[in-house]
Amino acid sequence: LRREVEDSNGCKNWDTLPVYTKAKPTISVQNETICYDTKPTMRASGDVDVITWPDGSQSDRPANSTGSWTGEWTSATALTGSRTFTVTASKDECPSDIQNAIISVLPKQELSFAVDGDATQGRPVMVCKGKETAISLTNTGLSNIKWGAGNEMTSSITRTIKGDSIFSATADITTNEKSCPAQGKQTVKVYPTTQITIKGGGAVCLEGEVTFNANGGESYNWHISKAEAGTIISNSSDSSEITVKNIKEGFSIYATGTDVNGCSSERSADSFVTILPSPVISISNHVDTICSGSELKMTAST
Repeated sequence: LRREVEDSNGCKNWDTLPVYTKAKPTISVQNETICYDTKPTMRASGDVDVITWPDGSQSDRPANSTGSWTGEWTSATALTGSRTFTVTASKDECPSDIQNAIISVLPKQELSFAVDGDATQGRPVMVCKGKETAISLTNTGLSNIKWGAGNEMTSSITRTIKGDSIFSATADITTNEKSCPAQGKQTVKVYPTTQITIKGGGAVCLEGEVTFNANGGESYNWHISKAEAGTIISNSSDSSEITVKNIKEGFSIYATGTDVNGCSSERSADSFVTILPSPVISISNHVDTICSGSELKMTAST
């Protein structure tokens, strides 16, 4: 730098001052891809004294270090969408240019389910009460699976459904070499219980017959306590009506039903048949021999 001066007599003189420039410090920042709703961690590297992060906090050069070094910062806020952060640095009180770091946020991961092999699309599923049912995860790239409070770590579990139930699971899903946590719930409900009733039964004559009618289901199965008690004949395609013929002794009869959903009744309905006593007949005025053309009067009573 040259400096000239001139006095009042018009005399001039000059001298020079040395000026030294310092190189502008540079830093490099890394773009990151993170899981949904997690806190991003940023890293910046360079031969600098101080790194200033997006929230204004700073990282100082480690003691006794020379040359390039790497600083790290974690946001206090979890991200649910991609965002650009700015980072600056300084060395010997000289600032660097502003550097941008892009934090890309992956879509929220959710577990998908299938019940007995059929994908549920997040909807509740209806099954018959007491049915052994398989609940499965259908996502690919699963690891660290856990079902509810249990210890199962497989992608499918089997349960006997006794009432409306909710099955929850957690797992990690790996996509594009990034593993992110996921969770989900599957609701399984039971159909209303089928109630079966029977009409018919009571006391019948020996060798007689009786008809039974079942209600409450779509189809029925009948069971007689004594196979030899009589002959069962079905009177309808759904077996809602049957007749027991040629009754030889008393018996009990039971019916179970299946409803429109294919669910069987939990309990059977029953009815009973008893045999009426056979009448005892006595004949009076009985004679063994009479004359031809004679009149014979006999009296029968019970």
